[in-house]
Amino acid sequence: MHQLPFGTRLTDALVHILRDAATKCLDGHPDFVPNLCWHTSFPDGQPFEHWGISAFSRSYMRDQDLFTVDGVTICVGPDDQARAAGHVLDWREGVGVVQIDTPKT
Repeated sequence: MHQLPFGTRLTDALVHILRDAATKCLDGHPDFVPNLCWHTSFPDGQPFEHWGISAFSRSYMRDQDLFTVDGVTICVGPDDQARAAGHVLDWREGVGVVQIDTPKT
């Protein structure tokens, strides 16, 4: 379990996926950083709000929104920090990033 300064914990499974994303960014876009964010997608044309992982150029990120977790730099914007505070975020295969109430060991 990994603690972020704004009160969110990330499971080892999620950190592993973020590390993989960071590695893939370095291959094609060395200035890109994984971004953990809340967003809306539209499966079957219906809005579905959920956590996701994307990547953006570091030039679009504020220094105070960059965090290093187990050697991996990620970005979590201020609105997403507020939404995630006090929660545990996890990775589930086939689903993606999920918010859970109890830590997964």
